[in-house]
Amino acid sequence: MDTTDQITTIEQAYTHALAIAREAATRYYEFADILMEYSSEATARVFERLAKMANEYAETVADKAGGVTLPVLEAWRHSWIDAGPPDKVSRDIVYHMMTPYGALNIALGGEQRAKAFFEHVAQASRDANVRTFAKEIVAHVDMRIKWIEQALRSAPRPFQYGDDYEAFLMR
Repeated sequence: MDTTDQITTIEQAYTHALAIAREAATRYYEFADILMEYSSEATARVFERLAKMANEYAETVADKAGGVTLPVLEAWRHSWIDAGPPDKVSRDIVYHMMTPYGALNIALGGEQRAKAFFEHVAQASRDANVRTFAKEIVAHVDMRIKWIEQALRSAPRPFQYGDDYEAFLMR
């Protein structure tokens, strides 16, 4: 059974929304730090702003949940980098090779998965509150996707041997 089909209550929807927003904020802050170290300040600032947006949204969701006890999700459930327990060595390799373009692509993929997740929840849920909340999340995630797509358009794309080699030779 798909996880989105298991979201039958607003509390479950809040839980997944919080997990997704917190994962996004965590990755955005990590990417900002890494890119600042690599002197990619403009992209680092984009990630800092996206991290703040994700954190603010997580706070909004937590406020909506109020004092309700929310279910606990496995930490990897909405992970961007891996689908299991964190492995410092593999993350270090990914981060060591990270470019602004690569970081933005990872972020775009994470946001697109979040959007698809909640679009499905909005369509599949029988609860009107869950459907309304899922649509709200989709709208918020769409805003972050637009930011990332805009940043991707201005980020230098790394040289790709197959695509760029012939053009490089023809100079």
